[in-house]
Amino acid sequence: IYQEKVFFLPVNTSDISSLTGQIFEVDHEVLLQGVIDCLIIKDGYGTILDYKTDKVKKGNEKEHSLKYMKQLEIYANAVEKIMGIKTKSRVIHFFETNTNVDLNLL
Repeated sequence: IYQEKVFFLPVNTSDISSLTGQIFEVDHEVLLQGVIDCLIIKDGYGTILDYKTDKVKKGNEKEHSLKYMKQLEIYANAVEKIMGIKTKSRVIHFFETNTNVDLNLL
């Protein structure tokens, strides 16, 4: 179990564009930095757990979690490229409602 796992990953701006929709005039390499709240490795696969303090209403967690799908996709990509580990699950935990949403199941 890793908590607050910092990563640095060189990526092309075209890779960022495909994930975020942001357009860059010229494709070039940049250094992407992130912090994964919790990474659990079990049986050779990873689970990414991202904590959110958003004010979300009970029953609205799944819909609200959709805006974080790209963020967790970037985290999963970083784990695979840096550590060579595929992720099985990407989970958002909302403290407001004490609810977990597995983005792989949406």
